[in-house]
Amino acid sequence: MTALDDNPELQSNINLFIAFGPVGYFANVKGIFLPLVHHYIIAQFVLKYLTRGEVLPSDHYMKILGKYLCGFGPNLCMSVIDSIAGNDGFNTNLTRLPLIIAHSPAGTSTKNLVHFSQMIDSHLLQKFDYGQYMNRHIYGQDDPPSYTLKNFNIPTVIYHGGNDHLCTNESIDLLIQRINKTIISVNYIENYNHLGYFWSTNAVDLIYSSLLRLIEKYHG
Repeated sequence: MTALDDNPELQSNINLFIAFGPVGYFANVKGIFLPLVHHYIIAQFVLKYLTRGEVLPSDHYMKILGKYLCGFGPNLCMSVIDSIAGNDGFNTNLTRLPLIIAHSPAGTSTKNLVHFSQMIDSHLLQKFDYGQYMNRHIYGQDDPPSYTLKNFNIPTVIYHGGNDHLCTNESIDLLIQRINKTIISVNYIENYNHLGYFWSTNAVDLIYSSLLRLIEKYHG
């Protein structure tokens, strides 16, 4: 969404924007990683020196974790996931967890997590903070500029869950204030966490049946 705000030409190629648990305004976020990312300086140190540029990669070790931990202890495995993404409300098929974990999480960069930490700390949706000197070189100012989303002009459908640790109701309210003119609908699913849109056994009935009809309406 922020990339589209910066690039009107890219927007012209998109008929409909579908946002599942969009994370941008980190208001009242929860979860096991919050104590780390909430402290920006600590997060920078840990992610820079104790990782290899990537966090939770989809590698050999994650596949072993999925096969053994989630295969033999699915409830324990699900508890770990819930502590990050929020309670799934018993919507996930636990027998499929080894298959799911073999492909997800697919990893993210340490820079991405430092950026998240920065925005939690600043309470702003803003570009990456490279430090005062580099910010002047890159942005022409001491602090990273904030995204206004005033140029975002794509019809948008939002889905968010009541158990989502990362995309909270407060975050959604802030986002809606910025892009209200573009919103077609905001769909609240009470017992979904941050992964429910993809993992839940009832996602077809609650989301995709009606969403496919909407996509067909806006296609072409």
